[in-house]
Amino acid sequence: MERSGRSVRRSSPGSRVSLPGYTPLRGLAVDRAGALVEVTEDASGRLFVVRVLSPALTSDARFMHQLRRDVAILRPLRHPNLVPVWAYDDRAKAVLYDAVAGATLSELLGSGTAMDAAAAFLVFDDCLAGLAELHRVHVPHRDVHPDAVVVDRTGVARLRDAGVPAPPLHAGWRAGTPSYMAPELWAGQSHTPSSDIYAAACVFVEALTGHRAFPSAELASLRAQHERGQASISDLSAPAHRLAAAGLAVDARERPDASIYRANLAVVAAATVDQGWRDRGRVWLTDAVKRSMDAPPPVAAALPPAISDEDFAEMSPKRPSPTRWRRGRLWAAIAAAVVALAVVSVVAVAALTGPGHTIGTDTSPVAGASASPSSSDSAPSDSASASGTPSDVATPTDASTPAASPSTAAQITPSTEQPSLGPATSATPTSRPTATPTPTPTPTPTICLIICHTP
Repeated sequence: MERSGRSVRRSSPGSRVSLPGYTPLRGLAVDRAGALVEVTEDASGRLFVVRVLSPALTSDARFMHQLRRDVAILRPLRHPNLVPVWAYDDRAKAVLYDAVAGATLSELLGSGTAMDAAAAFLVFDDCLAGLAELHRVHVPHRDVHPDAVVVDRTGVARLRDAGVPAPPLHAGWRAGTPSYMAPELWAGQSHTPSSDIYAAACVFVEALTGHRAFPSAELASLRAQHERGQASISDLSAPAHRLAAAGLAVDARERPDASIYRANLAVVAAATVDQGWRDRGRVWLTDAVKRSMDAPPPVAAALPPAISDEDFAEMSPKRPSPTRWRRGRLWAAIAAAVVALAVVSVVAVAALTGPGHTIGTDTSPVAGASASPSSSDSAPSDSASASGTPSDVATPTDASTPAASPSTAAQITPSTEQPSLGPATSATPTSRPTATPTPTPTPTPTICLIICHTP
């Protein structure tokens, strides 16, 4: 990004972000969309905030094309409820914003603390005013949430990170923060002004009540709540309930646009609080921001954070979260493996005991299916125990054919001493007549299933 002949660049992987021409002051946040770093321009001493995009976003060519278009539209835009965008640098993959002295809405809410009612209505009104300006120039915000709302020292709420959503957590979903994503985004539909209205309504509920409109921590449950319209707004007064429900409508066509929503909000706020709700809310927000800024910063925020590839790996949607989701997938994989191995076992037994099987004509099925695990077999190798999907286990396609493939035999009796139990041990038929072997009792196959669970 070019300002005063200087550029903002990111350093090589594994090191701190290097900003030639700018001096990093402190790290503001690291999230799935990237990192926010407060910097000062060396030439002027002016403060800026740099959003260094995460690889999960920069690897999406369609998103990057859209971002360049959005930044070109947003650069000349100046609105009291939007944080100004100054530039975007393609080499650094970073966006340069104005630094707003204040606090994010997340910081003001703290841990489950509701705002004054007048302040909550005012924050909502400011957000809708900013969205109305974005929608006027045909740029959806795409990810309205409390961390994207900055309240300055005068108590004015401003939207930041327009056009820079958190990357999707699942293939087929749209980008965004799940607790604030409209139902259509879960289904993969595009971001629209209506999806911004939905997210802003979620923020309003959180500011007014101190809890999220959709509080579930499980993605599957959270998606169901959004799609069924199961918002936790029963504790709101009747006028506020109707106001929030309008923005949280499941059908995007039923949500009002930003201008109409603001007019409805003013009527409800005057009836719920009083006619002076704007002044009262502004005073409350100003005092709250001052208290937040005067509070001693956490020790961890004293130095700029190291923003390396390891940090960005934490933001990647390829890393599952939280832990219980990983355990759920692990148990599902184990269950699939057990079912697949059980099928292989039944087929092996049927092949050995079926009426069409002649013992002695082929030694590979007996060797592969009847051998009991030895002391070395009781501890399968890591690669064997890590197989978690049915596709890892070869299943015979014809039960009447007793010959087992090497991969099947290895799955049934894992052994590091016998890497192959298939064609290498099969007898080669010849044209010379041979004596019919004396039938011997059929050995009972012993199949041992060993499942290792890593906590």
